[in-house]
Amino acid sequence: MAEAEANARLIVTAGAGQGKTEVVAARLRHLIEEEGLSGTDDLLVLSFSRAAVAAVQGRVRGDSSLAAVTVRTFDSLASRLLLEAGEDVEGLRFDPRVRAATELLEKPDSDVPTVDLLRHVVVDEVQDLVGDRAELVLALLRRLDADAGFTVLGDPLQAVFDFVLDESRSSTTSTQLLDALRAGLDAVDLPLEHHYRAQTAETRVVVGLGDRMRKAKSGRSRLNKVRHHVDGLPPVGALEDLVRLLPRWTGRTALLCDTNGQAMLISRELDELSVSHRLRRPAEQLSVPSWVAGVLAESPTRHVDRAMFDRMVDESPLVVPDTAWRLLKATERRRRAPRELDLVELAAHIAAGDVPVELADAGDADVVVSTVHRAKGLEFDNVVVVEQPERAADEPDDRADDERARELYVAVSRARCRLATVKSPSTRGLYRDRRPPGRWVHAYKSWQTNAFEFQLSDVERKRPYGDEPEAAQEVQRLLRSELAAAGLPVEGGLDPRRSTPSAPVYELSVCGHPVAITSAAFAAALVQRLNRAWRNHPGPPVALHRLRTDGIETAAGPPMAGDRLGVGRWGLWLAPRIGGLAWLHYEKGERG
Repeated sequence: MAEAEANARLIVTAGAGQGKTEVVAARLRHLIEEEGLSGTDDLLVLSFSRAAVAAVQGRVRGDSSLAAVTVRTFDSLASRLLLEAGEDVEGLRFDPRVRAATELLEKPDSDVPTVDLLRHVVVDEVQDLVGDRAELVLALLRRLDADAGFTVLGDPLQAVFDFVLDESRSSTTSTQLLDALRAGLDAVDLPLEHHYRAQTAETRVVVGLGDRMRKAKSGRSRLNKVRHHVDGLPPVGALEDLVRLLPRWTGRTALLCDTNGQAMLISRELDELSVSHRLRRPAEQLSVPSWVAGVLAESPTRHVDRAMFDRMVDESPLVVPDTAWRLLKATERRRRAPRELDLVELAAHIAAGDVPVELADAGDADVVVSTVHRAKGLEFDNVVVVEQPERAADEPDDRADDERARELYVAVSRARCRLATVKSPSTRGLYRDRRPPGRWVHAYKSWQTNAFEFQLSDVERKRPYGDEPEAAQEVQRLLRSELAAAGLPVEGGLDPRRSTPSAPVYELSVCGHPVAITSAAFAAALVQRLNRAWRNHPGPPVALHRLRTDGIETAAGPPMAGDRLGVGRWGLWLAPRIGGLAWLHYEKGERG
């Protein structure tokens, strides 16, 4: 398969742990070294999630012959195509971006140089391509020249993103996408045979489980097989028992949860047990690492040449100059000035979310808490499956048998060495509100809102925090030093000076130090929830409790916003990453 010609059109079935990333690297190497394709202009690699893209990039960047190959998520590709066409994407959500990019590709007379020069496209995790993103890929592959080829890879048994169809205008499934590639674009099927991930007897059993599930005749049969396997995994007891075991385990450990609500509860309990960890965020909550602002925010000039950049990076020992320069130039995208970086252009792309996945801060740690969906494309030495909490009689699990079976299979197939289960903390009262804004809430009665999901975008990032230069500069100093760690406690207090009844603003304090305010998006989401759940509520809560930091990141906005405060004059500064369930405190006499 790796040595097929450049114009070959292949559908490769690759199960968990079958070396798919190695196959992608081998395919790219053959296309460059034997078929004469350019890694910069002729090749494009696409995948569904940031995790999968990071895995491919990690393998590709380790091979000097492949370093120039572009690797993107589908959402990142959509942003790039629209920016090339002169469209303003700032503030535009990912789904509308994908639809707009599809329309652009479907216009025969549109100028899309990024696509029209391609001679081969590699599409990873094709089983998760549904709805609008499936239409984007179909439009892309149909636009290729007749002598161009593609390689799509995936495993139907790991398809866990069908729920995206609920919010998509297109109803195209991954099966329909593959059928269209076979019928309309002459794609042929090839399977992979070998398995590489599992390194112990207990994880090698998962290989046979996958084979049995593929042969099963129904979703119920597949679910029974994988449930039987999960029920037989070693139980470690409660979360406190797991914490006592962790020091004896080697390598990275993942706690894989059924839902994001459950993951946030697990994260909070780990904080209370003083366990350092990271909570994996959704792909759309992209975070640019703090070293970008740390190196460039105080640059004396807007344009930085390579020699000046190397001198600046020398003061940041965690940054590799060649890699950092390549990633920043890939973000800034001025090819005609390869030895110069325009910081205002760089800030504009960061503010718009047009950032290469490799630059995004993965937030890895020795202990990771994640939903199964967000762990797709990753592998860990140890995987602990968090047991699904018991559901109330009026809270049925509406997932189909096949969907639940695939999720459990993905969970157990992430492990290299060890598999176990742990009991879930109580999730009573916790649910995802299916109505807008669609966030996780805690409430025992329909009119209550005891806790409300706080997302990374709920921190105001368009300008540095602080009313005066001295205060703003002190916040930046704190974020660079004692407040840089993940897992620090965050409290929010209603700011009467900035707030209105319909747009509450909260001042966010880390370890007692005010460092940020909440965004307009958070105000709109909270008020929408309160107005719908409690029509005559007397006002917004006066405080937010039990939030946590997830480290710090580079934020970007208008250069004048930072210049006025003497912070990040080119539009780059530091901001805290904050998330979790915000427990709401109301005025005395009010009830949430």
